[in-house]
Amino acid sequence: GVSTTALKERKLAQQADEWGVAKARAVAQLRQLQAEKQQLAGEKADLLAARDREARRADASEARVELLEGRLADLEAAARADAAIRRAEAEQLRTQRLPDPAGPLPW
Repeated sequence: GVSTTALKERKLAQQADEWGVAKARAVAQLRQLQAEKQQLAGEKADLLAARDREARRADASEARVELLEGRLADLEAAARADAAIRRAEAEQLRTQRLPDPAGPLPW
């Protein structure tokens, strides 16, 4: 018959094979997880770069808005000054056209 030592050896060899298969599966899963982790890290880096670009665009847009608001304020101030000058000129013309209450000069 088969000796108990031979049975034990066969059992140990079978266990070693099962552990080898389990280890190979674990290693394969680990490699897959590492690949997924690397892919996710790449996607995260892309998203962070896109967020930074959007933030820079937003800052640039905000700066343009502030610049345009400044220009608008300058134009409004110029328009008010122009209107004040026109009013003063119109007032000056109006007062120059009024007849002198003392009558025309004698020459």
